[in-house]
Amino acid sequence: MIDSVSFWIPGGIAPDLDNVQAYRDDFFRGSLGNMRVIQNPDGVYCTGSLAKYLQGGNVLPLTRRAVEDSLGKLERETGWNLKRAELKQIEVGSTLQVRKAPSLYLGSWGTVPRFTKQTYQKRELETVTYFTGSRSFTGYDKRQESAGQEIPAIFSGAELIRLELKYKRGVKKHFGRALTPWDIATRPTYTDLVQRWQDFYFKIPKGRIPVIDTTGGISPKDLDNTLKAYGLQALGQDSYMGFISMLENRGTLGRKQAERARKAARESVKDERISQADDLTAELDSRVREVSVYAR
Repeated sequence: MIDSVSFWIPGGIAPDLDNVQAYRDDFFRGSLGNMRVIQNPDGVYCTGSLAKYLQGGNVLPLTRRAVEDSLGKLERETGWNLKRAELKQIEVGSTLQVRKAPSLYLGSWGTVPRFTKQTYQKRELETVTYFTGSRSFTGYDKRQESAGQEIPAIFSGAELIRLELKYKRGVKKHFGRALTPWDIATRPTYTDLVQRWQDFYFKIPKGRIPVIDTTGGISPKDLDNTLKAYGLQALGQDSYMGFISMLENRGTLGRKQAERARKAARESVKDERISQADDLTAELDSRVREVSVYAR
């Protein structure tokens, strides 16, 4: 599950590197396999995918033991003591095999409060990203991203969707303490990272089918909420949220009114008495739960 990392080693010395670009004797950059290394007078900064460094690609996820193997290999090849390093960025991700094209799963993803949503597509939707200044979560078509690269035989012919959670800065603040690369190979921290990955995925509103659950009775309000759920499904979550923002920007709705409308929409999506996950969402939800349990 652990993929890319970036870390800083105070006083560290870079090993022999490929593709060196020198600016001064004590300030240069280069590569160690797929890892990018920057040497400056105060130490070494290193960034790259541990999965690619160990096994040549990141389609197959690194288990916790494999993270240990990749860090051990990095220490042997560089002479660095990674227990003295401080993590600056970390990425948790997994590639999931799905039945349909990834665009069909990604197309139903709605907005997440306090995160900006960004999409990318050519002929069809390929990537959806939610981001703030310090975190991001991305879902994308792994086959499209890996065009020209070898896909492991286990995934031959399969549709692949990749989900990645990245802490881009403020690692110490998010985790309440500074982390070293070796910390992410410990069971408690590794498990915590996998849980954070899963939790963010389930924050994302996704495709649902309106239903009426009469278990325990049903009220006129329940019927009203069901009609709202049908309307939201037909209009689309992004379109509805965009409509609210437009009304707020025009002054037709006040800030508090707009926020109440957004909150009502989010609650409607989550209410399992009036809607349930559609087939594609249910499939991907199940795959995420399976991977999370296995990864620990």
